[in-house]
Amino acid sequence: MILMFQKELADRLTATPGTKAYGVPTVLVSMYLLCSREMAIPRSCFYPKPAVMSSVLKMVIREKPQLDLADHDFFFKIAKTAFAKRRKTLLNNLRGLKLLGYSDMDLANALKNSGIDGARRGETLTAVEIGKLSNSLHSIKMP
Repeated sequence: MILMFQKELADRLTATPGTKAYGVPTVLVSMYLLCSREMAIPRSCFYPKPAVMSSVLKMVIREKPQLDLADHDFFFKIAKTAFAKRRKTLLNNLRGLKLLGYSDMDLANALKNSGIDGARRGETLTAVEIGKLSNSLHSIKMP
């Protein structure tokens, strides 16, 4: 697919972990698509001139996700939870999953099994790491 987006959204879709633009949309896109910025389009190319810049992205659907996910909807829920409060650590954000029946011990085991330090922030995790965490939590107990 060749698609044009507002520059700010294109920045979010192509961001790398640890950057301010990196978030849930980036994780979801990178899990299922190969996404690259092809060109920037200045405001002067349009009439009337918009208030925003545009970018053209090339998106190729992966034959399969970067990681074999146990449950795609659950992966989405874990990604949203990891980014729920950007200033909190991953473990503190995951504690919101207690409503689904996960204990602190479950969370600690899932993080250990995924090879992820719970003191990291969600925005430092790659899509694959979030996928591993999702699969690990899913295997502990299906909410």
